[in-house]
Amino acid sequence: MGSCDFWLWKDDYIDPRSKFVISKLLERIVEIEHNVESSRKVETSDKEINKPTKSTKSMESKIDMNKIE
Repeated sequence: MGSCDFWLWKDDYIDPRSKFVISKLLERIVEIEHNVESSRKVETSDKEINKPTKSTKSMESKIDMNKIE
């Protein structure tokens, strides 16, 4: 007969300091993931707000030409 792919992991004892550190690290991960997601939303909204139009493109080219001269 074949073997089963079932594993049972059991930690008998985790010291209080490790429990504290692990829980704080997990909280930090959640916070960082939230910040990353929030920044993605801001970047997306900024792109929509700052989308160049024909008039802004022509103005930018005029400004660039003035810098060259």
